Amino acid sequence: MDNSIKDQFLAIGLDPKVVESTLKNKKVTQRLKEVVDFANLKEANKTLGNLLYGVATKMPETTYHHTKFLVD
Repeated sequence: MDNSIKDQFLAIGLDPKVVESTLKNKKVTQRLKEVVDFANLKEANKTLGNLLYGVATKMPETTYHHTKFLVD
């Protein structure tokens, strides 16, 4: 797996175990990367990282087109 993605997820305050678990699922990894990219963050605290993770994993597919608006 790409270490830069792993480093990006760790930089937004996600727990290392959550990052490892996320990287095992390509779809979740892709969605979380998109959400972090929308947020345009290099670093964040754990609270914000968890919110972004929630957006990536809990939003239904049918509303995913609203992600950028929500993250902004």
